[in-house]
Amino acid sequence: MSVGSHCRSEKRSNSHPSGEVEPHFVRPSAIAEGLGAIAAKVAFLLTFSALAHGQSPVDCPTPLGQTLGPEWMVTRMGVDVLGGEGYNEASCIMGMSAEGRWVTGIRFGTPIRGFVMNTLTAEFRDVPLADGTHPFAMGNDVSDSGDAVGHETWSAGGKVKMLGWHYDWATGTTTRLTTPYDGNASFSAMPNAITGDGGYAFGAVDSDGPAGGAASEGGFWDLGTGTWTSIAGVREVIDASDDGGVLLVVASNGVGQVRTGSPGTGYATVVKSFSGGIKGGAVSPSGRYVGTAEKVGGQPRPLVYDLNTSVQTNLALVLPQDDLGGIVGALSDTGRVLGTIYTTGVEGSRAVMWETLGSEYTTIAQLLIDDGHLAQDASYGDWRIYNGGNGMSGDGEVFGIYGNNGNGQEDAMVFQRVPGPAARLCLGNAVWEDLNCNGLKDAGEPGVAGAVVRLFSPGADGKIGGSGLDADEEVMPAITTGAS
Repeated sequence: MSVGSHCRSEKRSNSHPSGEVEPHFVRPSAIAEGLGAIAAKVAFLLTFSALAHGQSPVDCPTPLGQTLGPEWMVTRMGVDVLGGEGYNEASCIMGMSAEGRWVTGIRFGTPIRGFVMNTLTAEFRDVPLADGTHPFAMGNDVSDSGDAVGHETWSAGGKVKMLGWHYDWATGTTTRLTTPYDGNASFSAMPNAITGDGGYAFGAVDSDGPAGGAASEGGFWDLGTGTWTSIAGVREVIDASDDGGVLLVVASNGVGQVRTGSPGTGYATVVKSFSGGIKGGAVSPSGRYVGTAEKVGGQPRPLVYDLNTSVQTNLALVLPQDDLGGIVGALSDTGRVLGTIYTTGVEGSRAVMWETLGSEYTTIAQLLIDDGHLAQDASYGDWRIYNGGNGMSGDGEVFGIYGNNGNGQEDAMVFQRVPGPAARLCLGNAVWEDLNCNGLKDAGEPGVAGAVVRLFSPGADGKIGGSGLDADEEVMPAITTGAS
């Protein structure tokens, strides 16, 4: 896609009071759904001209050098975002926002800390520690605005302590989540999920810490007031829907349950109880699906419960060596499921994806082969991809996994679905003086160097500007034009 022209005879003015030109938004049908709209911010007015039908480039260059297959673009957090594959570039993705724009997790180094990254622009931030003396922190979940929740762990006086935190992307600040037990010799606070609007975080607190004998309490924090509220009869909240209306919990008696309600009315309604204990799990963003692993004969068996139909589907285990079971890591509102299979084979465990609830799984390693990524970069073959994700968008078009890269370090990948090769348009890097105002770069029309071209999608209101969920979203790294 050609970026745009500067037409000398253009009479319209879109300037802000500051003098900066307001971006224009156009919607070429060939742009992937979810990228939304195109905009440019430069020091002068831009118009846009797309390539003629049938002239779309098949192989668009990726913004960070990611590999690009017929279905997926794959971003390796280490080499593509952080610039290497050593310990200081190591990371694990632990959570993803409902629309797939944000991920959070662990960034290794000294100290080990949480991070938040925009998957569209690859803007990456280390989350400041709530207490700079703590050696370990991790992000657990992230909202639709890039706000994250996580925890820090440290020891004092021979006692392990764990505090929860809330990170505000807009201000870049980290706030400790308080509990009634913060003055105890040992205590823990673990926020596992945040609502899409950033209003509430769900998880568990423990009055005597992870090694103590007291039972934990499941509940939620009001992130506006900082107050903690326990949910009666709940030991832990494992995950929540994007609106906080559906919870996957462990009840006080150790049984896994699906509960519905709200922070205002409570969560007394139990819509599903699992016969045995459960291991991990996730709630799809809309709350339709709840995935977990029910322990059968001591082994976790992955399943998904559909709240719309009240039907439980046991996910297929394919190979004889899958006899150690598996878990659900993330799932979409379309029924696509990420998980981990435990195996008696040499791999120990492997990351897998069920395209539908009734399908057999595909390993993520095989997906990289089938989509052509291994053929583009042989280093994929050195990865051991053992964790089936802790993040997937509601539409199933973005997901994250992690494993060990070729250097033996923890590393993560973000998969983003792309349109087919024939339907792709590229964001170009040419801006020119359109002397005859025909929207085409004709012979003799000079290029303009130094213009910063940026691709935006409007927020929830579909309009330029706004804040919060209505704020415009930059959807890829900026490009600076050359003179040609």
